[in-house]
Amino acid sequence: MLLTILSLLNLFFGIVSIIVFIKTGVPAYIFWFCNHQSFVYALAIWKRNPRWITAELNLGIIPQLLWGIDYLGYVLTGKFIWGITEYMFVENYAASTYYISLQHFVLAPMAIYALYKIGKPTMKDWRLTVFHIFIMVALTFAFTTADYNVNCAYKNDCVPYLPENIPFWPIVWTAIVVFVIVLPTNLVLYVLYKKVLGDQ
Repeated sequence: MLLTILSLLNLFFGIVSIIVFIKTGVPAYIFWFCNHQSFVYALAIWKRNPRWITAELNLGIIPQLLWGIDYLGYVLTGKFIWGITEYMFVENYAASTYYISLQHFVLAPMAIYALYKIGKPTMKDWRLTVFHIFIMVALTFAFTTADYNVNCAYKNDCVPYLPENIPFWPIVWTAIVVFVIVLPTNLVLYVLYKKVLGDQ
């Protein structure tokens, strides 16, 4: 029953994101990873598919954790740690967009719990993550423009301390995501769940 609720809740986040970004005049934002990831979670949890849950966690845990730390850092101290959530505090930022962005705090925890109840990761789940990345990048370039820099596909807005304009950025960014985020996350999830669930 709880898994069904989590699936429906993810579906709700996905649908509301589409409505919000269309109504606020920025439909390109639908293609941001966190705004369509919830649809994948919803289907994966509904189908009880641990491999796709892991695949989405591989791509989501670290960015969403950093997002949450940066957001809370500003709320608690008035200073951004990295500045990746500055857009949340821009004057006249749409309230609906603000509140739907807070889903960053709950997507990964819900998926981690669902994965615990449904199954466990394998060392090959990163392949599904890479498949999602390539589809996401293709759709980003097909349906968005550099003005919005969705998924940081056009220039560096996502990695603090690195220059904004880096040659061959889409290739560099994909490599960073795969080797710095996806593969380490998959390994950590595999080890942790193996310790918790054993050979179940």
